Amino acid sequence: MLSFKLLGGLATLTSALSIIGTSAQNFCIHGINYNPRIGPDWAPVNQRCKTAASIQADMETLAQVTGSIRLYGLGDCDQSSTVVPAAINASLSASLGVWVTDDDAVFESEFYQLQTLIQQHSGLFTSGRIVDIHVGSEAIYRKQITPAKNIEYLQRVKALLTAYNLDVPVTIAEIGDVYLAHPELIDAVDFIQANSFPFWERIAVENAVAYFESRMEPLYQRAMARDMKVVIGETGWASGGSSPKASEASPTNAARYFYDFYQMAQQQGLEFYYFEGFDEEWKIDATNDTVEGYFGLFHEDRTLKPEIAALSLDSSCAAGRSEEASASSGAYTPGPTESTGTTTPPPTTTARPEECHMRRV
Repeated sequence: MLSFKLLGGLATLTSALSIIGTSAQNFCIHGINYNPRIGPDWAPVNQRCKTAASIQADMETLAQVTGSIRLYGLGDCDQSSTVVPAAINASLSASLGVWVTDDDAVFESEFYQLQTLIQQHSGLFTSGRIVDIHVGSEAIYRKQITPAKNIEYLQRVKALLTAYNLDVPVTIAEIGDVYLAHPELIDAVDFIQANSFPFWERIAVENAVAYFESRMEPLYQRAMARDMKVVIGETGWASGGSSPKASEASPTNAARYFYDFYQMAQQQGLEFYYFEGFDEEWKIDATNDTVEGYFGLFHEDRTLKPEIAALSLDSSCAAGRSEEASASSGAYTPGPTESTGTTTPPPTTTARPEECHMRRV
C-alpha cells in the first residue's frame, strides 16, 4: 500500500512520461469509468491488478480528457489506497463505488474500506475531491440482491457519512428500467445514477443516441417531478470484437456513438461517465465474448484510438488542468489522520467489479 505522499513522487515521473506519450486532446468529458484490473479473480494479485506506477500513468492520461473518474469498488485491487490517491495526484476527482453482491461479507469489506478512507483522509470528502458514492452497480438488475437490501446498504453508508459530519451525495447505480420498476429507490437516493447501453440492445449506431433519449425520457420525467438530478453512470460502444447479443462493434461505430452522445450531453447539460477509459483485453479470455475487451477510448498502451482522436469536439481539459496544477504541487498531502475510534476489519472477500457490464441479454 502506498501513501498519498509516496504516490506524489510517482505522479511527477509518470506525468512527464504520459505527456510525452499523449498530447492534449480536443475534448473534455464530465467523467470516465476506470478499472485497475489486468486479469480475472483467480489470478494472483500481480497478474490481476495494475501496479501503482501503471495506475498513476493511467490517471495522468485520463486527466487529459476528463476531470473525474468513476470506480466500482474500493477493496478490489486495493483501490482506496491505489487508485484514489493516484487520481487526486493527477488533479482528478472521484466518484466512489461500494461493490455489493448476494454475499453480505462483500459489503462489509467495502464498508470497512470506505470507513478507513474517511478516517485517514476526510479532507477528500470535504474538499469536493470525492464527488459522490454509489452503493451497488446493477446488483438488482442481476438479481443478486433485492431493492430493499440495496437500500439498507445505502442507508448504512449515509449513516457513516453523517457520523463523520460529511455531506456527500449517495446513490445506487442501476439501469433506468430498475428505477422505474422500483420507485422506492428514487425515494432513497440523493440523485439518480442510471446506466444505458443501446449497444447491448442491438440498436444501429445512427439511431443509438435518439434511442437512448427515448429510453431515458420516462426516468427523466420521474426525476423532474422529484426535482432530482440524473447522472449517467455508464454508456459506451465497443470498437472491436463481436457478440450476437450486441450491435456492430467497430472503430468507426464507437467513434460515431461517442461523438453523437457527447454532442447530445453538451446540449442538454447531461452529466455522464463514459464507459470506459482503457481497453481491457484480458476480459476476452475471461468471458469468451470478444466485444468486452474493446470499450476503451484509449488502447491499453494509453494511446487514444485514432477514430476518437480525429473527432472535432471543440473543448479541452488542458486549461482547467493547468490552472489547478499551478495552484498546487500536484501531489495530495493529507493532514493528520482523523479517527473517532478503531474498527475491526471484516473477513477478506473478493469483489467482482468486472461483472458490472457483462450482463446485457
